Amino acid sequence: MSLSQNDLDLLACMYDNSIIKAKHRPVEAIARFCHDWTPKMLKRQLKRLAGKGYVNRAKTNSFSLTKEGVIEAKRHLGIIKTNIDPEEDAFVQNMLDISLEIAEKNLLLQGRPIEEIQLTKKAVMELRLMYDEILQIDPKKRTRSDIEKAYRGYLERMRDTAKTTEEEIREAIEKICKMLIPDYFSE
Repeated sequence: MSLSQNDLDLLACMYDNSIIKAKHRPVEAIARFCHDWTPKMLKRQLKRLAGKGYVNRAKTNSFSLTKEGVIEAKRHLGIIKTNIDPEEDAFVQNMLDISLEIAEKNLLLQGRPIEEIQLTKKAVMELRLMYDEILQIDPKKRTRSDIEKAYRGYLERMRDTAKTTEEEIREAIEKICKMLIPDYFSE
């Protein structure tokens, strides 16, 4: 599956929004981006925002969902419209592949040091490994313990840079479970 330039622009908008929510910390932003904008989360977020739009704190991006299911994003006065509705597992993989490109581009545009860009690349590669581990399991057989094992493995590999509380870990595991386990209900 390949994404159009409009899709990439839209995802860049979403990444910018993730950077702001993560208080401009790229490693946290890339994790937030991958977790928040995968299909189920994307649809939930956009349904919540449907009809009213959403403007982030920087007041540069606005998202809305039209009645036809088209995502509309405004970025620096340019309007982007696109449909993103692929299969979920394929979409997760694709998001991870393009998120590195988006993150690198944004960090370069901001003039960030090369060390920060390399750290972000590492975070994306580790997230890709984590999702690969999860996606190898048949969706009907995936369990919360599979997700937790993969996520804690990711945190162990990122222990020098990923500072998280136990509460944040539980929240992230819940999000991933809701995203990747069909008919998941909190335990």
